[in-house]
Amino acid sequence: MGAKNQGYKSEISYEDSPIRPSQQKRLKPADVDAIVAGYEGGITLVELAHQLGVHKRTVSEALRRQGVPRREHPSR
Repeated sequence: MGAKNQGYKSEISYEDSPIRPSQQKRLKPADVDAIVAGYEGGITLVELAHQLGVHKRTVSEALRRQGVPRREHPSR
């Protein structure tokens, strides 16, 4: 019927491509301290994530690991 997968393996080279595989940024202790201080000072998760160049989930997880309670969203 259709073509079977013959074990095709894609060889992707990123050397000449403007697209690079994403790399996760590890937060330094100073970054975590800044996240906690900023969040407790009223800065939003999105703003903190943008400042540090990370995903908002990374900021949220850092706050959770530090035991910082999440603020409720104003529309909730």
